[in-house]
Amino acid sequence: MKRYYAVVDTNVLVSSMLKSESIPGQVVDLILLGKIVPLLNEEIIVE
Repeated sequence: MKRYYAVVDTNVLVSSMLKSESIPGQVVDLILLGKIVPLLNEEIIVE
């Protein structure tokens, strides 16, 4: 299985919770399926 790596900020997470059918919602779905590996830094985690 091919995996993609992407920087995921809090805007993506909040948008996915507000509207799960949106592009950010699809990104989170792919993260949960293991197809996207989220890249986070300390600033994103703290936010």
